[in-house]
Amino acid sequence: MIKLIKETWGEVSFLIALSGSFWIMLEPPLDVPQFVLSGFVGAISVAAALGVHSVLKNYGNHKPVLLIIIIIAFVFLLAATITFGIHIVDRSHFIRSYTTKNETVKLVIGSEYKSKIEAMQQNEKSFKSHNDLLAASGGPERRELIWTRESILAAEKRLAIGYVLSLLFTLFSTMFFVEILRFGKPQN
Repeated sequence: MIKLIKETWGEVSFLIALSGSFWIMLEPPLDVPQFVLSGFVGAISVAAALGVHSVLKNYGNHKPVLLIIIIIAFVFLLAATITFGIHIVDRSHFIRSYTTKNETVKLVIGSEYKSKIEAMQQNEKSFKSHNDLLAASGGPERRELIWTRESILAAEKRLAIGYVLSLLFTLFSTMFFVEILRFGKPQN
């Protein structure tokens, strides 16, 4: 069992690394330890792969079981494509770079301005960029003076869910196909 867990975890790590840290770079800039979302998805993928491996080991000789797992893998692949597209659009809408003299940081912004900022942004003569607004308010740690807290939290939740689902569906479909290939053809 330990050998199988090590192999499965190795496969998940390899699949994430194979994409050139693509997924890790897409992890949203939330106020949590870095790579916590990627690690969570990796652990869940190992569990799913072990579950599929167990099902195939015990019932894989039955063509309907194998067919169901193949269909599920394709459904996950389709879901991965859709959720990835939605996540990329959300990233372009909710994540901004803020540049100071020394560094550039990425932060999640909200979708609703505070009423005072909303009035100012509607006036074309006083329109300011996100960087200008952040600089005037005191930097990224004071973003709640520009966007409502609720809209920032909603954006963070949407980004986290989109990221986790995109990566999870991609790894699930890949791991299901790997397990099907590892198992081989049914005997019936």
